[in-house]
Amino acid sequence: MCRTKNSLDADGPCPELEALLEENRRLKTELEKKREVGAATCEADCRPWPYKLMVENSLTGMYIIQDGRIAFSNGRFAEMFGYRRDELIGLDSRNLVPPQDRDTIAALRERRVRKNDAPAEYEIRGLTKDGRVIWTVRRNVLIDYDGKPAILGNAVEITVRKNMESRLKKSEEILRFLSTQLLQAHENERKRIARELHDTVAQNLTGIKLYLSHRMDRYGEEGRLFNEDLLPAVEMAEQSIREVRRLINDLRPSCIDDLGILATVKWHCGQFQRRHPDILVIKNLDIQEDDIPDALKVVIYRLLQESLNNVAAHSRADRVDLTIQKKDGVLFFAFRDNGVGFDIQKALAFGQPEKGWGIIGMKERAELSGGLFNIDSSPKKGTRVLVSWQC
Repeated sequence: MCRTKNSLDADGPCPELEALLEENRRLKTELEKKREVGAATCEADCRPWPYKLMVENSLTGMYIIQDGRIAFSNGRFAEMFGYRRDELIGLDSRNLVPPQDRDTIAALRERRVRKNDAPAEYEIRGLTKDGRVIWTVRRNVLIDYDGKPAILGNAVEITVRKNMESRLKKSEEILRFLSTQLLQAHENERKRIARELHDTVAQNLTGIKLYLSHRMDRYGEEGRLFNEDLLPAVEMAEQSIREVRRLINDLRPSCIDDLGILATVKWHCGQFQRRHPDILVIKNLDIQEDDIPDALKVVIYRLLQESLNNVAAHSRADRVDLTIQKKDGVLFFAFRDNGVGFDIQKALAFGQPEKGWGIIGMKERAELSGGLFNIDSSPKKGTRVLVSWQC
């Protein structure tokens, strides 16, 4: 037992008390150190972590959606939609898309939460606080947030790009319409010129030939020398009539309107083979006249015309195969030759305009009529043209 104060004064301090005081001082020192460490730890905890810095300074909008409501938004996401961050927290996320898109985005969210197949990235319209419609591309992933499933996503505004795409699409539609009108105008003009040639030049040449022949018959043997002088003129008239008829048929074969495209194809192939007897033309016309829409008949004729012209001018082929058929609602025009072929890209790019413009013209006609155009060629392997239409 520790001694009394009088005995302390007489005999010195109490050892037990000294030990207690020393322990007290030690505890105070440790407590002070722990307080200093705790303060430092708190200060460190209050500093932004690197990921927080990245999220807050991201150029893309970042958000978390839980139970259909915004649980987190970075500054860029709030700015994108014209809200303050505190206004977004707890907001029904469907309010950020136009009414007509809300069912779509709700279905996507449901599929993602249920871990069904849902696109990780998609484009969708957005609705800002002031009612403007914007376009965004979003990328989402399913996460666990506070012990519950949630969607972590980022969004980038692409309104400017979508507006440019829309204007470009409208411009292409207008250009396609104008090109179609231009081709139709060309066909109408060809038809008019062909009719004028038939009604004027061809008729006049025929009249001249008949007049000369009549005069020759009238003089008979008595005018033999006179007739011999007229004979070259008659032959020139006949040759001119044949040439005019060829021009008329090249411009617009009347048999397309009178007999149909199949008869015209057979006639044109026959005419080509007579002019080029060294090139064999094999025809496979596995189709009925009524299976070919009227709007495509002239297109098919022009494709055939250009294909045969290319064979005669460039291919050095001795055989061509032509197929026109319809299968499962698709109309096919296929043309193949066994010629030397050519480099398509080179022909289009470097100074072979007679080939390049021919290919471009065929492609334009096919696509403007709603068809898919494909040409395949390489040196020494011939050329194949394939056009198809849904009809």
